[in-house]
Amino acid sequence: MDYSPRLFGRVRFDLHDVRALGHATGTTVNDVMLAVVSDAVHTYLAERDETPAGSLAAQVPISLSGRPDLVSENKTSDLRVDLHTDRTDPLTRLRLIPESAAREKDRVGRPESIVVEAALDAMPAVCLRHSIRRAVRKVTASTGDHVGPTNTSLSNVPRGTVDDLRFGDSPAVDGFSAPLPQPAAGSDARGGDAR
Repeated sequence: MDYSPRLFGRVRFDLHDVRALGHATGTTVNDVMLAVVSDAVHTYLAERDETPAGSLAAQVPISLSGRPDLVSENKTSDLRVDLHTDRTDPLTRLRLIPESAAREKDRVGRPESIVVEAALDAMPAVCLRHSIRRAVRKVTASTGDHVGPTNTSLSNVPRGTVDDLRFGDSPAVDGFSAPLPQPAAGSDARGGDAR
């Protein structure tokens, strides 16, 4: 079985520059970073002539800890923010992303969404796994109010300091995380077709 190479890169941005761009465009730091990822995904796919017809989305965690009405034990939820990768102009994407994020924040705040979160808390792992697989197989593009499946995730959850962290006998200098690469929908963990 021949596997494609997995590549990992890391980019740092000066927060002052990100804030300045947000101020100039009337957007937030989160909006700017979503737009940066949107542009990277759009550019990557366009260079390989693999741009999908529909837009791609990002999974973004959101804290619900300020909600006293929650019946769910889990005090976080996930936004599925449309990245508008079907648009070619980066500034157009930056203007549209805050609207998409606002729609998603509204969605997760609705009573029916809260009930679903509570149900997921009580669902046995085997059932949850089956439900997620089923949802992944239903590939749909982002259109209007409907957001398609996510293909990337972003989080601004602070990781804290590395002052007391060690890697073996050495002090930690910095830390970052990367999601585990997943096989494509319809394939098993070894890269073959699911049967």
